[in-house]
Amino acid sequence: MLCRAILLLFCLVLVTCQQCGTDSHAPICDDTESCCKDSPNCTGVCTECCVSQSTSCVSPRENFATSTCCGRWEIGCSVGSVGCCDPAKPWQFLGDTVSKTLDVGLLRRPRRATQTQNYHNHRDLQDKLPTSSGKDVADASTVAYAMFVRTFGLSIFVIDPMSGQVMAKHQVEGPARDYYGLFAGESTRLFPFDPKGRRFVFVDLNRTGSEMSLWLYTIDATSGASTSKRVKGCVNANGASTYPVGIAWDSLQNTLLAASQTPSTASFCSINVDSGVGTHLGDTTRGDDEATSVSYYAAYVSLVHNHTVYRVGHQQVKTGTGSGVGLTAPGSLTQWDPLSDHTTLPASSVLHEDGFFVSLVPKSLDGSLDIVKWKRGSGSTQQLLAELHTHHPSMLNGEGILGYVGDALHGDAHATMTVQRNKSIVPYMGDKWSISFLDLKTRNLTQSIINPQPSFRGAETSPLSGFGIATNSNPNSDTNTGNLDV
Repeated sequence: MLCRAILLLFCLVLVTCQQCGTDSHAPICDDTESCCKDSPNCTGVCTECCVSQSTSCVSPRENFATSTCCGRWEIGCSVGSVGCCDPAKPWQFLGDTVSKTLDVGLLRRPRRATQTQNYHNHRDLQDKLPTSSGKDVADASTVAYAMFVRTFGLSIFVIDPMSGQVMAKHQVEGPARDYYGLFAGESTRLFPFDPKGRRFVFVDLNRTGSEMSLWLYTIDATSGASTSKRVKGCVNANGASTYPVGIAWDSLQNTLLAASQTPSTASFCSINVDSGVGTHLGDTTRGDDEATSVSYYAAYVSLVHNHTVYRVGHQQVKTGTGSGVGLTAPGSLTQWDPLSDHTTLPASSVLHEDGFFVSLVPKSLDGSLDIVKWKRGSGSTQQLLAELHTHHPSMLNGEGILGYVGDALHGDAHATMTVQRNKSIVPYMGDKWSISFLDLKTRNLTQSIINPQPSFRGAETSPLSGFGIATNSNPNSDTNTGNLDV
């Protein structure tokens, strides 16, 4: 009790704080957080502080008795293991397989990735980043880039996909590091990857000032250096900058696609990453609700190809029903193709230049992942390319499936970043991030645990923030295909 009183006094001196509830057990929220309650009059353990930059409060709903701090790119749902669903990356529904063993009602902050909020004052001596001469990177024909949330921020691992060997590691510095500081330990969504520029790129609405504005960030995957600039030209139908619920890299246009929404419309903007200038592509009418309109979630983007937006997921996200793939040309209503009854909803998807999708698809029995090939259309079937035995999404903090996996495509080279489950005395400490590299022509599959790992404490303590691959044979080629941010 005395400690809490001292904490509250200390908080009030430095920043504006509020106690989220009236009893002594209520959490203390600072000015970067909002108070989230199970009901308007509840106090104490029925409240939580949501980080304003990255999460929003979702009220209790069917199957979830508590409120939850869900990512701003997610919606509250009544299915899955944590009740936060990404309409464009539906692998959270794997949680139905494991939720029977979880106390899902207590997962108030499922996006909490680390135990410390002030990450830059808590560097782990075992996580120091070595320098690299770059020779190994230059010698590799194909290079994978994975970005992780770690104890002290974001780090990029440069990986040989054929061996899993980490050839270089870079701590993210500059404006993107400061930006992640606003997350206060929460994990991110997957940030898009530009294979030509070898950089992670994304936009977000900065909530630190009185005027919320859209900012563009780039992170050089070869060094960790970052830049930021205010975006010009991306506004919704009401002339305002709003939160981009969908972001994806358009390899054919060499631009970043950002999609936002109002209650009635979805707006699409193409951004030149070097200049920060956005071009409004058009608006799509959302419709009244998810049950009656396939355009309702048009702004949630699985991938983009030549300004055409795809969403692979459920039509009714809140209940996890009506699986299919939606195609939206900005300014037009979504064309929705339901998946066949005998096909499984993909966990992630990339698009090949020949028009077919390559996806990670979960097995119904144990939730492990397969790599499959498929096309749009009600009569399409999924063709198995490879089985990734014991490979799964991350169980964030070991509490529920809410950590992203990575999927990337470059020509006929397909790579995935998944968690390989391994038994250990300490639960989940044996789980390792693993890279799988598949040649689509020869069907040759190479699987390797990356070495070293982002954390010695297990894969669950270092969520994935981005993944992509690039080739060294001709990095400036215009033949880069697919979407490398899924």
